[in-house]
Amino acid sequence: MADLEKLVNELLHLADSLKLTIGNTDQIKNEIIRITNVQEQICNIREVIEEELGFEKIKNFAMKTLPFIGTVASIFIPGGFLVDAAITGSAGFIAEKFGNPETEITLNDLQEKIESWLEWCDILKEISEDILKKYQIINQIKLYSKFFSLPTQFQNIDDSLRINLAFGNSNILQQQKQKIINLQNQLLKIQQIINDIINYIENDDQDILRVVVGLSGFFGDSYFAIEWYDDEHGLIVSSDDKFKAVADVLAECKYFKEKTGTLIVQGNILRGQVEEAINSLQQKNQKVELSQSKTVTSLSNLEQKSKKQTKLGHLILLMTSSLAALIFVSLLVTEKLHQIQQIGFHLNQDGIYLTNLKSAEKLGMEAAVMVQNPPHPIEVWQQAKAKWQKALQLLETIPEGTSISVQAKKQLVKYRFNYDAINKRLMTEQKAMTNLQLSQKLAMEAAIIVQNPPHPPKVWQQAKAKWQQAIDLLEGIPDSVSISNQAKEKLYTYKTNYTAISTRLED
Repeated sequence: MADLEKLVNELLHLADSLKLTIGNTDQIKNEIIRITNVQEQICNIREVIEEELGFEKIKNFAMKTLPFIGTVASIFIPGGFLVDAAITGSAGFIAEKFGNPETEITLNDLQEKIESWLEWCDILKEISEDILKKYQIINQIKLYSKFFSLPTQFQNIDDSLRINLAFGNSNILQQQKQKIINLQNQLLKIQQIINDIINYIENDDQDILRVVVGLSGFFGDSYFAIEWYDDEHGLIVSSDDKFKAVADVLAECKYFKEKTGTLIVQGNILRGQVEEAINSLQQKNQKVELSQSKTVTSLSNLEQKSKKQTKLGHLILLMTSSLAALIFVSLLVTEKLHQIQQIGFHLNQDGIYLTNLKSAEKLGMEAAVMVQNPPHPIEVWQQAKAKWQKALQLLETIPEGTSISVQAKKQLVKYRFNYDAINKRLMTEQKAMTNLQLSQKLAMEAAIIVQNPPHPPKVWQQAKAKWQQAIDLLEGIPDSVSISNQAKEKLYTYKTNYTAISTRLED
């Protein structure tokens, strides 16, 4: 008889490899070969299971825990088939690929799951073959693969715009100005790519090939793989061992589209600061040169008039005039240097506030992404709350009268609303956890006091009251929290125990 543990172990490894990595022509051809091979192996395992055991004979079969490294933590058959999925980095997205880890399924259910995997193989191969038939799609994928992924491009530009302007050095300022112009040109190109990606994904969600092109533009040289499709999340892809729903990719693109405009405006502000500093330096140099020219002319006239005077008088007059000119130029330069320093101080302050604004926006984005697709455990809500709180602190440092104070005020209003909403969700989650723990404590007490019966009616009444309190606590846990399913399972058990004790008292 075949080793069922080994077969199921191998089967789940194969199911985990059911993905289509999008690349060049040769890579896609190799993917077709690989997927076909996986499909054949799954078919062989299905036949062996059916021939050796038969699904009807296995209904009451008991089997020990089956270890599955990396993908499935445990598999049991205690009159059924329980799959506990521990899919690294993807449990929230592709649990349906392996089955809900909390649901007990029969081997007949497993057979249906095998059929869905085989069908997914056919779909992946069909997508591959359709891509190979259309050279324009291959060429577009190849073009996008020459660029960094969209998040990486944005991070690079964001970092590059953190420029400490070289006030007082005209040559370096000119170089920094050109750098800003180049970055703005890159942003305009990225803006067009984002519009194309959104158009591919949002307007053609029924055309998988156009969605593939759009995803290629998003992931760039990182490449990506089509992992699975389920009703809750839609199409699911992975890149660099991170999983995303296509809907989340679309949401990020829309965020980047808005961010592009913000970065272009920031670039304009920096350019304005650079040009103002350059103009100030040029004006200072021109005035210094003009003062020196007037001084030379004045000295020349004095020299002509002094020919009739004695050599001593000539020398005294020359020294006096030179000293006066030197004092005049020194005062002029000192005044202009003070003005330049004041301009530099204000520009540096604006740069600090702009950095705080960008850091706050980044924290807000991270917090928003963290809490997508709730429910989440308490730790996730706590982390999101901390990020919103830090973002608010950064925005509150930006004073009135700066170039970005209006934008900072708008963000403050939105971020405070988001912070309050996250805080409420966290409090709801914490209250639910407290109720669950207290109900478990009451259930434990109720179970202990009725051990080793018989007991007088008073003891049974106490146990019944504790079960009732535990039930009331569980019924107060809302469906929106992460422990809702756990609470419902315990509620069923607690009600059963409550009914048993009530029956005992009636008898």
